[in-house]
Parts: sequence; C-alpha cells; structure tokens
Amino acid sequence: MLKSAIRVAVVCALALTPGLAQASNSSVGCITNITMEAAGVANFTQDGTRTTRPACATDARWTLDGTTASGQARLAALLTAYATGKRIVIIGTGACVAPFSTIETINYFTIQD
Repeated sequence: MLKSAIRVAVVCALALTPGLAQASNSSVGCITNITMEAAGVANFTQDGTRTTRPACATDARWTLDGTTASGQARLAALLTAYATGKRIVIIGTGACVAPFSTIETINYFTIQD
C-alpha cells in the first residue's frame, strides 16, 4: 500500500514538473558581430549552423554576462577568438535571461584550430 502511494506521488510530481527548454548549439563558425551592452553583457552572432533555438530565443544572437569573473574570462576568450579569426562551437543553456530575455545565454564555447 505504501509503495503504491509513493509511486502515485512520484508520477504526479513528474507530471506537474515543467519540461526543460531545448538548448541549441552551433556548428563551427566565426564570430561575426559583438555588441557590448552598458550592463556589461555581450551579445554576439556566429556564422555556424545553429540547431533549433529555444522558444524564448526570438533573437538569433547569443549572450553572455561579462560582469562576473567567469563571464569576464569567457568574454576575454571570445574577444581573442574574434580578433584572431578563430572559429568557435557554441553550446547554449536553453534559457534566455534578463535583461536580454529574447537571446539564448551560452553555456560554453570551444575555440577550434
């Protein structure tokens, strides 16, 4: 009886849990535009083919927060790749975070040789 009640509770909890957003990613490509916003956020485009964007990402750009220590390190690497013409692959988070809630936030990117 207790096992049945636990199973029902688990099934109900899973049914009520919202689905995760689909993160997009890109094939290898060059950074084509970088916009530094006043809030310390970098929005950029890349010319690689991108998988289906999450529903929130009505803007085709990518974004990263340059106000944190990790964001500053990623921004430095992004700017280096841009300045040297290196190609990158981007993995998104599936989330669009304010103040740019129509642009997918990057999870990470890799610089290709």
